[in-house]
Amino acid sequence: MLIGAGQHIPELVEMATGIDMWKAVIQVSLNISPDLSEKCNKYAAISYITAPSGIVKKINYTKNDFIHFDVNVGEHIESLKNSSQRLGYAIACGVTAEQAESDSHRLKESVIIEIESI
Repeated sequence: MLIGAGQHIPELVEMATGIDMWKAVIQVSLNISPDLSEKCNKYAAISYITAPSGIVKKINYTKNDFIHFDVNVGEHIESLKNSSQRLGYAIACGVTAEQAESDSHRLKESVIIEIESI
């Protein structure tokens, strides 16, 4: 099951190009021609956060706009079998693809998740 538009594609596109895909979709549905010209020329990357099955006991990270969680402390989670079981993600933007990928991975690795096995 996918939630929203794919795997955060609109967010990645906006970070990399400045194009708001959600706004463009609404404009098209209203028969308005959207502005799809790039506002910037960057790269964006996303690293998904996963964990083994169990109860989430602790999620520790520096809160910012680049790390997002879809689970809370106390929730039972299953090990990753499909994209809907990801715990969250870290997203980053850079002037090169390598920088964006490295930054998203670094953000993901900064997260400490404590899981109690059941």
